[in-house]
Amino acid sequence: MQRLYQAAAEYSPWLRVYPTRDAEQGVLLSPGSGSAKVAMQQLHSELAQSYSSAGKVYWANRLWALLYWQPVYLAVSSLHYEHVVIDFLAFEQFIQGTSISGFRPLTVLSSSAPSSDHTCISADQRIIQQAESLNALLQQYLTCLQSITRISELNARGLVADALLTAINQQALSDQQKQQAAEQWLTAMQLYDCEGIPLSALNYAPGTSSPLLLQRRSCCMHYLRDRHDICRSCPKQPESKKWQRMLQP
Repeated sequence: MQRLYQAAAEYSPWLRVYPTRDAEQGVLLSPGSGSAKVAMQQLHSELAQSYSSAGKVYWANRLWALLYWQPVYLAVSSLHYEHVVIDFLAFEQFIQGTSISGFRPLTVLSSSAPSSDHTCISADQRIIQQAESLNALLQQYLTCLQSITRISELNARGLVADALLTAINQQALSDQQKQQAAEQWLTAMQLYDCEGIPLSALNYAPGTSSPLLLQRRSCCMHYLRDRHDICRSCPKQPESKKWQRMLQP
C-alpha cells in the first residue's frame, strides 16, 4: 500500500495517510460512530460561517464533496494502481477546519496482483466488490448529512459519478480502457437516473478526438460563492462554451 499512499500524496498534498493519531490532524470521522453526526454538524456550521453569503444549498453540497473526495479517489486508484479492494467500512478520515484531508491506514478486503490468467470477469468482480464497499460508506455519509440539512440525492449521486470518472481519467490507461472502466464503475455504483442514463460520462468535445473530457450533469454549486467563478465543466453553462473552456490549457 505504500506505493498507493505515495501516489495519493503526489496527486494532492492533502490526500495522505497518518499512521498515528495526532491532535493537529483534526477531528477523526469514523463511519457509523456516534460522534460522526456531531463532527459533520460542526463542519456544516464552520462552512456556514465561512461562506455565509453562499447559502444552504452550497453548504450542503460543499460538505458532501468534502466527504466523498478522498474515498472515491482511493477506491479507483487502489483498484487500478495496486489491484486491491479497500474495506471502506473501516475507513477513517480527518476534519480540519472547513476541510477534510488525511486518512488512517487503509484496510484491504482483497488483493489480486496482475497475472497472465486474469480475465475481464475477475476485473469486473473486483470493481463490483469495491463499489459495494464504497457505496455503503457513501450511503452512511449521505444519510447522516440528510439528517442535518437538505440536499438533492440525485445531484449528490451525480457528483460522486463526476469524481469517479475524474479519477479514472487520471489513471495510466488508454482512452478506450478509461471509457470501459467508467461504464463498469457507473454500473457497479448504480449511478444512473430513472431513465437509465448515466449521471456522468467521459467523452470527446464535438469535432475532436482528444483529450477525453468529463461530461457532467450535476452541479457542485461552487458558483454560489461567486457568480463570476464558474467551473470550466459546469453543466449550467451553454454546451458550446463549456466544451470550449474545457479544451483550454
